[in-house]
Amino acid sequence: WLMVDTGPVFYQVTGETETAYRKLISASQQLEKRGGCYIDHAERSIYGVESYKGNAGVSKLMDRKMMSVEPKYSAHFHLNFLPVTFSFSTGSIYFLPDEMVIAENSGSCTFVPYSEISYNVTATTHLNVPVPNWCTPVGYSWLYMNKDGGPDRRYNNNVQIPHYKVWELDFSLPSGRIDAAFADEKALDQFTDALDQLVALSSKRKVVA
Repeated sequence: WLMVDTGPVFYQVTGETETAYRKLISASQQLEKRGGCYIDHAERSIYGVESYKGNAGVSKLMDRKMMSVEPKYSAHFHLNFLPVTFSFSTGSIYFLPDEMVIAENSGSCTFVPYSEISYNVTATTHLNVPVPNWCTPVGYSWLYMNKDGGPDRRYNNNVQIPHYKVWELDFSLPSGRIDAAFADEKALDQFTDALDQLVALSSKRKVVA
């Protein structure tokens, strides 16, 4: 669906949906305030020599970039409120009261009711990604390392790489998936709690012909 131009879309939200959406707004503001919000554009698994020699022993290489998370004016359509928005270099994800909209900078938009999405939150670590100044390392590895975890002393430029805790939020959609990650677990929990309420309300909602 290509959104070229559109008139205003007016929402009138009340009751449980309004309460849940206000919680989503509050949680998004806390996520942005804390920082450490990321979007994953691609990833691939690595093994053996590629993992240990120059990649600090990791099992995946990811194209992970920073993103902003906040209520903001939509760049793709007109609304009578500020939608919760994940903004990144190639587009935006809008969380509306009744659905998620994935909008690319080209203008291509995909609309997905909350009843059609699922997600997983996974605690993991990452490295070589900018982190907020309140983050502290949870471990280290060497850029060039031996299989036992020690430094490979054949490399003069070998350095220790800090690892930071992160929580991945991975969405599964009928049209594919979206992988995000966050440095603050508490703020993310608040976000997913509100999202769970919106998903439950969407699942109960019936269309009357």
